[in-house]
This record gives sequence, C-alpha cells and structure tokens, in this order.
Amino acid sequence: VFQSDLNPRKPSLVLETSVRVSCLALSLRSPVLTCLLNGQSGLMCVAFHPQNPAIVAAGSFNGEVFVWDTEPSDYRFLSSGIGDYFHREPVTQVAWVYDIQAADYNIASVSGDGKILFWRLRDKLAFPVEGYVMHLPRPSGSNQDEAQAQVIGGKALGFSSIDKASRAFVVGSEGGAVARCFAKSGGNARSSDFKGDKKWTATAARLLGKLPAAKLAAARRQVEAHATAKRSKEVTLATVYEAKLDPATLFSSAMDFVFEPHGAPVYGVSFSPFRKSVFLTASADGTARVYSTLQREPLLSLEVAPAAAYLYAAEWSRTRPMTFAAAGEDGNVYVYDLKVDRVAPVVVLSGKDPVADPAASAATSKATAEPMFALDFNPKQRNFLAAGDAAGVVHIWKLSWQLANFQRGEGELLEALELNG
Repeated sequence: VFQSDLNPRKPSLVLETSVRVSCLALSLRSPVLTCLLNGQSGLMCVAFHPQNPAIVAAGSFNGEVFVWDTEPSDYRFLSSGIGDYFHREPVTQVAWVYDIQAADYNIASVSGDGKILFWRLRDKLAFPVEGYVMHLPRPSGSNQDEAQAQVIGGKALGFSSIDKASRAFVVGSEGGAVARCFAKSGGNARSSDFKGDKKWTATAARLLGKLPAAKLAAARRQVEAHATAKRSKEVTLATVYEAKLDPATLFSSAMDFVFEPHGAPVYGVSFSPFRKSVFLTASADGTARVYSTLQREPLLSLEVAPAAAYLYAAEWSRTRPMTFAAAGEDGNVYVYDLKVDRVAPVVVLSGKDPVADPAASAATSKATAEPMFALDFNPKQRNFLAAGDAAGVVHIWKLSWQLANFQRGEGELLEALELNG
C-alpha cells in the first residue's frame, strides 16, 4: 500500500493504493471490500474529493493522473496522457486544491520528472490548466537563465487546508530539498487582455498570461499562427498545447524559497490544520521535522527511532494542534504529542500481526512487520488512525481520548512554537 486517504464526507471509508491491485475502497463498518477501482497501470497515490465522496483522484506508476466518479448512475473514468506537457515518471502525490478564480477544486500532481501540474475535471484531464518545473532558485546575482537551472524530482506535495486563497505550497524532493512554491496568478489575465483577430478563452489566456512579458508576445504569435493554420477563430487551452511551445517556456519555476534540507528523500509533507504557515515533513534520513514557511531552519527536528530508518509518511492530527504521527520502515507508527514530550513519541503503534506467537523469536517477529508506507487521521471520527503497509495490509487503530480530543491551551502552544522555536 503506497498511500491512503480517509473520505472527508464519509469518514467510515478509507482508500488504499497498490501497484498490484490499483485502488481499494474499504469501510470501517464492514470487513467486506466496498469498491475496486482499476486503472491502466499500477497506482502510487490517491485522494478523495474534499466535497464529493464519490470522486477519487490517483496518480500512476506510468505518469498518468486518473479520476473515477463512482456514482452508479454516472460512472466515469478519466485519464491524462503521457508526454512533454504531462508527467513522464511515476506520479508520487495528488491533491485536491481549491481554485479561487474558478470557484472549484482542481487536482495538483507532482512527479519524479520535476513537474507540478494542475488539472480540471471539466477538461476531462485532456491538458493541465497550469504547470511548473522544480528548478532550484538561482544564486543571488546569477545571470543563469531559469530554464538552465537544476531540475529536481518531486516526492511530496503539501497545501494549507485553512487558506484556500493562498497560491503557496510546499514540495519535498528526491534529494532531500524542501521548497516553498507559488503558483503564479497569470497577471490577472482574461480573454479581453488578448485582443486581436483571435478570441482567447479564459483558460488559454490564463495559462499564457503566466509567462514573463519578454516571452509572452512570441508565444502568443506562435499559438495564433497555429490557430490560423487550423482555420480556427478561437484559441482554446488545447490550441495552446497543440502549438507545441517549448515546455521550458510554458512551465516556469514556482520555487521561491528553499528550507534547510533533509539528508535523504522527503516522502511526506503535511500542513497543520490549525496554523497555515506550519508544516511537517518525513524523510528517509529517519527524521520528522516541523517547519514554518517564514524561516529556513526547522522549528523541531525529531529523530524518530534508530530502528525506524526511513520515514515514509507523516500527518498532523485533525483535532489536536500539537499531535502528529509518522510511519516507519520498521512497521511502526510513531504518535507524537508535543504538549507532553518534544523529543520522544508518546505512543508506538505496531504493525505486527497481533495474533502472532509472543514466544516467537525476534527474527520471526520482525518478519511479520512490513514497512508502513501510508498514514492518515480520520477527519471526523477523531479517534481513528489508518495506515497501509508494504504487504498491502490496512491497519486501523483506535486512539485514546487524550490523543483524539483537543486539549486546553495547545493552540497557543503551537503558536509559541512557531514564534519562539
């Protein structure tokens, strides 16, 4: 199981993804499989729509983004393509992101090819509505062209759930870099800003409007020349891509600030549901870190456990501002309560088979614990925590009352942690 997600509208449903089985929908109320969603290739990540529990997005090993609408009366399956304007390597994370201009949720995807792409359901994933490349910021005073800057592969992606108007997000990379990015607004470009013989649709104008002024005029001429060759009076999003602009021109860098890096790949990024500038990372260097988007150095760096080795996921509690969990290679889930202890986990949840013989040897016992790849807190049934392991097994734990319920004063403690470190 590579990634899991609990349904925000139906908290008894949990999704798990696997390269072998694709996507499973499971119910906490029944041991019976609720739904099996098959894609065209193995799946790496999954996310429920924040408002419509029937819609599921996923990213594939081949680089496609998939969407299922599982309503029996209106079943749909959508798939993106593979190419220069799409992903060419496994999609490592997908997320639903509110687009304040369109007043709807789009899908964001990140891949090892260094691209971050945004998709609309109404376009049926035909083309991304905007895209960025993970170019490392150029050194101060450098004359290097942005397109020549180093591109790093993406592993994790995080957006703040409490600031829908923000265009900022955080990415974690294969090399350990953690960076803040800004999705450009397109200079408030509208169809009316592209006056001339051709009528530009809002999405086409918005995509091209993100280009710097020095590149915009030439790109517009190339697109309109293609539209003329097709005898089309309208420039749509498809027209822009069919004009075959250089991807390095169309997809600029979104990175504007790099935090102190991890020493190995960053597999998880999770924003606090209580403070929009605080986020959590999990890395293969064995540490979980708490950062603020306002400073380079982490607020906290926790070596979870020597035995944990790689950390594959980390998530904030939806109900406790000072509580989060991290999933380890050793098959354990480590739950931290920073109100109680800022060094060690307060609970370690084991993924070992609970019916295993307690008298078994250490080697045999260790073999029953598979690495934990996926982790999520239930958004409404606050005392449930779900995780998925390398063997495809879904584990669900019921947390104590103290770990599941808000504690007096901890909102102020999280604020103090960010302000004072």
